[in-house]
Amino acid sequence: MSTLDLVSDLCEKHNITFAELERRLGLSRGSLAKMKNSTPKADRLQKIAEYFSVSVEYLMTGKDSVKTSTSGKEYYFNDETAEMAQELYENKDMRLLFSTIKGSTPEMLQKTADIIRILKETNNDG
Repeated sequence: MSTLDLVSDLCEKHNITFAELERRLGLSRGSLAKMKNSTPKADRLQKIAEYFSVSVEYLMTGKDSVKTSTSGKEYYFNDETAEMAQELYENKDMRLLFSTIKGSTPEMLQKTADIIRILKETNNDG
């Protein structure tokens, strides 16, 4: 995927148009589309990365070797753990759990999620 494709995907996920992103970042109109034919400048990539809370590496390669939080601090060095944590975070019933288990291993995350599912099923049965 090209940088333009990755930015386009991020815009879709965040329900924002290129024009709106350009406006919010103080970029000239049509400047994002220019990424199709030329390598974007580092400062432009940095602005986009910060806006979407992703790394510049992600915008360039589609991969992120270091997971970062919205504060820019690193977390979850293991992709499996990061994926499980993201799943927990996106589930509104488990968001509270997410905030208490940062740094857990994938096994601990899975066990915790299993326990919660069992508790929830028990509450729904009775």
